[in-house]
Amino acid sequence: MPGIMVVKPEKVSMVTHKPKQTALAVRCLLALAFVILLTSFHVSVPKQDHYINLALPAYFKLRSTGGFVYLDGGQRGILVYRADNDVYYAFERACPHHPREACAKIEVHASGLYMHDACCGSSFNFNGQVTGGPSRDALARYETNLEGNILTIGSQFAMD
Repeated sequence: MPGIMVVKPEKVSMVTHKPKQTALAVRCLLALAFVILLTSFHVSVPKQDHYINLALPAYFKLRSTGGFVYLDGGQRGILVYRADNDVYYAFERACPHHPREACAKIEVHASGLYMHDACCGSSFNFNGQVTGGPSRDALARYETNLEGNILTIGSQFAMD
C-alpha cells in the first residue's frame, strides 16, 4: 500500500535481572555518590551560642581576673579568659597558622603569662594578638556578653 510503512519488529533479547542484586547495586551507587559528595564539599555544623553561669563551681577560675577555662565548641574548642571585672574574651583554640593540623590547639602557657600553640610555636597575648612564632594572624575571638552571672559566648566571631 502506498504511504504506509510496515516495520517488522526485530528480535528482542530478554535480559533477566534479579531484584535483590539490582537493589544492592543501586544502594552501593547511592552510598558511593554520598561519599563523593561529602568529600567534595566542606560540611559545616551550625554553631550555637554558649551560656555560662559564672556562679557554678565549674567556672570558679573565671571569677578572678586572669582566670581561664576551656570549653567544647568551635573548631578545636574555646578558651574563655577573664581580662577585667566585666571583660571576658572567648578565643577559638584552632591556631590560625595551620588550623587544620591535629596538634594545632591554643593553650594558656604553664606560666600563665600568654597563650601558645606548642605545635607550631606561635604565641599570643591575652588580647589574641601574635607575639611570636610563625603565625601572622591574631586568634579568632567570639563575641561575648555578660548579664549578671550569665556569660554568653556568641556563635559569631567578634568584629573589631
